[in-house]
Amino acid sequence: MRFSNQCFARFDLVEEDNRGLRGDGRLIGTVADVGECRVRERENHPAMRNTMAVEHVRPDQHRKADISRMRFVDRDPPCRSGTFTSQHVVSDTVCEFVCVHGLSFATPRRMAYETIDFKTDGPVSRITLNRPERLNSFTIQMHEELRDALGNLGEARVVVITGAGRGFCAGQDLNDRTVAPVEAVDLGETVTNWWNPLIRTLTSLPQPVVARVNGVAAGAGANIALACDIVVAAKSAKFIQSFSAIGLIPDSGGTWTLPRLVGQARALGLALTGEPLPAEKAAQWGMIWKAVDDDDLDAEVDAIAHKLANLPPLGLRAIKEMIRSSGQFSLDEELNRQAEAMRRLGFTQDYREGVAAFLEKRPPKFTGR
Repeated sequence: MRFSNQCFARFDLVEEDNRGLRGDGRLIGTVADVGECRVRERENHPAMRNTMAVEHVRPDQHRKADISRMRFVDRDPPCRSGTFTSQHVVSDTVCEFVCVHGLSFATPRRMAYETIDFKTDGPVSRITLNRPERLNSFTIQMHEELRDALGNLGEARVVVITGAGRGFCAGQDLNDRTVAPVEAVDLGETVTNWWNPLIRTLTSLPQPVVARVNGVAAGAGANIALACDIVVAAKSAKFIQSFSAIGLIPDSGGTWTLPRLVGQARALGLALTGEPLPAEKAAQWGMIWKAVDDDDLDAEVDAIAHKLANLPPLGLRAIKEMIRSSGQFSLDEELNRQAEAMRRLGFTQDYREGVAAFLEKRPPKFTGR
């Protein structure tokens, strides 16, 4: 079903503890956890019929392709495990609602940004970490603003992340009161509440994420870059796992990502010594996609972003998801997953358009359907 140029997944909403939910938007909001969503009453549009609409505003909600038609049967919001089961029957259904996988008819409530810059140029969203006087190191405010921006990507097909000034990101700002060790501080809480959600978001966004590394990427800043799908760095840039100097371990996915990119020996060397790794060597080691002359960085990143923006988004999303998750499957299991993905993508309009454009020798026009 499509409405306002958005793809909608349809769900059945069933009775909960004998409560008839029917067409009451407030009750819909209770079940769907209004803290994570924006709930709208029925839209005056024939395509909506008697459905309700719930729009998730965080980027990590309902991203799994296998969630297509389910029933709510408990009080958990859609993002929590155990929400969906098949124990109810069709006769339990009292109304339907639509879950929107992006911005549509709801009015965005975007915060004012002070520590990042967020711009959208057609299909490309660009996020700049903007604390150059602190090498774009993170505070809680920057975390909040970046989380908001990543939750408001709208129709963007590609995301580019970079830093202002001479650095990409120096990781955590150690002057931030939430981590300054004037007294005992729970760093695990900071990682759990802020860094882990950021890495999970970057790796699970349906859009390809390109890191434009314009200078030093240190600590968690290096691992934010490595969490992106494609990393392009200026040759003057350096990647530094600076944690050991202050008695910590590479967080933000570092201990997981590094050995998978460069092997255990090099990962241990980088993490234990904190030795800076020049961008050219990082590219030679396969840790990043490419290192380019500083003057060519913008042109290279722009070319990649616009190329990705003109490719079929459903296919790119599937590639990203399957490659990132392939390590947990055997070859035989992965072959079966490939067959399922090819079957699903083969029925899309974008596949038909791509083949038709190839045969007709014309540029394709992909719609994400």
